[in-house]
Amino acid sequence: MSELPEGWETVVLADITNNHDGQRIPVRASDRQGRQGQYPYYGASGIIDSVNEYLFDGEYLLIAEDGANLLARSTPIAFQARGKFWVNNHAHVVTANEATSHSYIEYYLNSIDLAPFVTGSAQPKLTQKALNSIPVPLAPAHEQRRIVKKLDSLRARSARARHELDLIPNLIERYKQAILAKAFSGHLTTDWRVSRMLPVSPARSSAAFQLDDQERGRWACEELPAGWEWKRFSQFFSDETDSKRKLQQKAYETEGLYPVVDQGEAFIGGYTSDAGILCVTEPPIILFGDHTRCVKYIDFQFAQGADGTKVLKPHSEIEPRYAYYALRAIDLPNKGYSRHMKFVRSSLFPCCQFEEQQEVVARIDRAFSWLDKIATEHARADHLLPKLDQAILAKAFRGELVPQDPNDEPASVLLERIGAERETARNRGRRSRA
Repeated sequence: MSELPEGWETVVLADITNNHDGQRIPVRASDRQGRQGQYPYYGASGIIDSVNEYLFDGEYLLIAEDGANLLARSTPIAFQARGKFWVNNHAHVVTANEATSHSYIEYYLNSIDLAPFVTGSAQPKLTQKALNSIPVPLAPAHEQRRIVKKLDSLRARSARARHELDLIPNLIERYKQAILAKAFSGHLTTDWRVSRMLPVSPARSSAAFQLDDQERGRWACEELPAGWEWKRFSQFFSDETDSKRKLQQKAYETEGLYPVVDQGEAFIGGYTSDAGILCVTEPPIILFGDHTRCVKYIDFQFAQGADGTKVLKPHSEIEPRYAYYALRAIDLPNKGYSRHMKFVRSSLFPCCQFEEQQEVVARIDRAFSWLDKIATEHARADHLLPKLDQAILAKAFRGELVPQDPNDEPASVLLERIGAERETARNRGRRSRA
């Protein structure tokens, strides 16, 4: 441990905590029935998340001071528990003594790497002896309170930042869908049409097709501007799915000469070196997931994934990326892992002149590129935020987060007084027993 500020002391965890392992009360046999209980239960793995109101075999009721610190033996994460609780044998429970506070201990244990204190490879474990030996930088009592107050404030800010960050991916996706809705209603390129004084033809609604009530894809706006028209699936795409040239997932390789593209979320599902199984349709093509509704734009040689992968070729008068974005924009019924291609086939698609299609694609590309940059920045911030939290904690326990006050009672004096009080209590106990 590096040199500490004046007034600080280096102690071990056993000096400033009380361990409650000996106070665990075994659950009675009649309670080991999985019935609902009165107290929350904390387990060993994912200790913060595994809180419930049920009793299980092998648990113990711990009557600890409100705010006791829990520390899992196998996955060391410290946090405070409130009131009485159940805990299994795989969690340490410690409470602060007069030298410090629960919050100070919680923050410190979460500021350091506990891996060096964990033993065992098959079943990693933080033993009681190792726990007790963890060195702790102990600040003067008043400075401890200032540190905890400052960390509480910063943790609240970090939590707000985390909440805001968590909203961004959903907002980006919603914004993309709004751009696509505007694009395929004709509103994204209204100014483009006006500037070119294109010939005006009557607007057309999808209602003019007198479609039956069968399920199909829906559009945010089904009234197209002048110059646009609705096209049926057969006028927009040709289905060139090859039922013979497809590769089962179990035959995928981790590397090879050609990518395998299927209906999964990942753009590339795997690889193959078998040229005889390559898709014969000339790219670019649009790949649609019959089960997943995933849409992918493919402009390279590839092998078609197995069942559920549909290969769609845009007609010559349809700009390929326009067709790709149209298939992303349409709102298809969600039937889970059932098939969805039938809804695509029964749908209408908004279409404009080829030159305007190119302009639609260019504007969507620009907007999506900007949003993708935001997504990249979000991912970077999401990666850096935990590092910032750790840096703040490290700074706190180097004595650099809050100013020192020369009038604070040094930690050494606090420890001496506590030691003297405990010795007095022990002597009193010995006399009483005598």
